[in-house]
Amino acid sequence: MVRLFVGLTLPHSVKQELLGLMAGLEGVKWQREDQLHLTLNFIGEVPEPQAAEVGLALSAVPFAPFALRLEGVDIFGHRRRPRMLWTGVRQENIEQLQHLHAKIGRVLQGCGLEADPRKYVPHVTLGRFKGKARRVGLYLEYHSGYKSPAFEANAMTLYRSHLGHQGSHYVVVSSYPGRSNAVPA
Repeated sequence: MVRLFVGLTLPHSVKQELLGLMAGLEGVKWQREDQLHLTLNFIGEVPEPQAAEVGLALSAVPFAPFALRLEGVDIFGHRRRPRMLWTGVRQENIEQLQHLHAKIGRVLQGCGLEADPRKYVPHVTLGRFKGKARRVGLYLEYHSGYKSPAFEANAMTLYRSHLGHQGSHYVVVSSYPGRSNAVPA
């Protein structure tokens, strides 16, 4: 069995900016630079033969490259018991990501995989809360105006995820470039 997800790789400059947000909050296990990505679809555990089928099927997902920008910070969970800290996607980019997410979802269903029942919220995970979190509201308020520089989402990537004691380790399985002649995501 292999654990898979589809995501967008972030430019080095955007990752460096995000690393700058990762301080000033206790009780958070921050992501490493190599873990920063924007998830398009989480696939989960699949048998090796099905993983190969997924990889091949994803090459048929057409999308045109588009500009993208990250914006703000938020949490999943309640402020008293947050689970994850993340930065979101600028509102005008959400529709394109939702369309691409849906296209990928249909391809994955064609491979016999079930659709993720959770609502898709495009985001980049900055950290996971471990234990008691303090001053979360202050952190969110201080960083609420964060905006990344615009960058081009020009390829989607199939990642293999290995869980370990030091957190997840991601390996690129395959990358699928956008095509300028494709219908926009």
